[in-house]
Amino acid sequence: MNFLSDSFLLFLPIALALWYATRAHERPRIWLMIVASLVFYGDEQGWFVPVILAYCLVDWGVGRLLARNRSRALLAAGVVFNLGVLCLWKYTPLVLGTLAGIAGFPTTEFAEATRLHWIVPLGVSFYAFSGIAYMVDVYRGQTTAEPDLARYTLFTVFFPHLVAGPILRAREFLVHLGPGQLPLRPDNVMEGALLVARGAFKKAVLGDGIATAIDPYFAQVGDPATAGVWALPYLYLYALQIYFDFSGYTDIARGIGLWFGFRWPDNFDRPYLSASIRDFWRRWHMTLSRFLRDYLYIPLGGNRRGVVRTVLALMATMTLGGLWHGASWSFMVWGALHGLYLIVHMLWMATPAARRIAERGGALWTGASVALTFHAVCLA
Repeated sequence: MNFLSDSFLLFLPIALALWYATRAHERPRIWLMIVASLVFYGDEQGWFVPVILAYCLVDWGVGRLLARNRSRALLAAGVVFNLGVLCLWKYTPLVLGTLAGIAGFPTTEFAEATRLHWIVPLGVSFYAFSGIAYMVDVYRGQTTAEPDLARYTLFTVFFPHLVAGPILRAREFLVHLGPGQLPLRPDNVMEGALLVARGAFKKAVLGDGIATAIDPYFAQVGDPATAGVWALPYLYLYALQIYFDFSGYTDIARGIGLWFGFRWPDNFDRPYLSASIRDFWRRWHMTLSRFLRDYLYIPLGGNRRGVVRTVLALMATMTLGGLWHGASWSFMVWGALHGLYLIVHMLWMATPAARRIAERGGALWTGASVALTFHAVCLA
């Protein structure tokens, strides 16, 4: 099920009605929303419900154990489980396809067979990362381990943020599921409606409309039918399409969250107006950017251990972030390109010339920086 399907238009009012009809009964509300979320998740992929429930059970159990004993080995076991299951489902076709190519098998036929028969669980990357963030925060003492399995399960499977984020931390959602903390009314009905309407317009009208115009071109790149066609407008349109698709879907998620009484962080802040690649990653998929920063970049050394260590940490973080976006080597190259961009930006900003231009450049320099950043993003 997705937010723009006909079945969701029936599902959502029923879920909202059940949520508010049980306002005076906290425990039934939690279980009703767990069941409703699993119905939402299992509408098209019912056989993957045990996968997400396994995540809930393991992550909750590891969190409870970490609250008693902050063991690195225990934390590592929990992270390995999350990443192991994620890699099994998401990256097995990539590994097998690569091995098939090395062995000399026709990779095109292999890829087509994999596409038809291998299905990745919806949202597996999002709930894997949410579980990792939860366990690490418990280990660091930044959040309290949830003692109740049902509440933790709702934190993981709650349908508005399940499939496409935002990636939530315990203090942004789980704490509001505690005893006496469940909201009794919407946070802001009108704001939620505006977010849902804006998100639906972005996704269904702008994103899908652009896709209709550009998909035929990308489906025939390299064919005689597109020989001599200027590619740049299609690249610009594709950049807009993925923005409208993704930001639209998360707008809808945040709006529905408000209707249930939960306020979640924004995920996009006009990223194509960024004046640097660093600024871009502060505005694009912001909950993922902070996850990569707090749970990968900083543990790898961040910018605290010299230039060489910072360069290595940036490249590792962005390359792995690229693979998170998609199970193909092209996504890894995309992530590595952004890592290279960030390194170049870091080295440039350390020069006296960069500081002088930033002080004196004014609007003209800012406009040129926005244009350069946008084109770098499109190139990647």
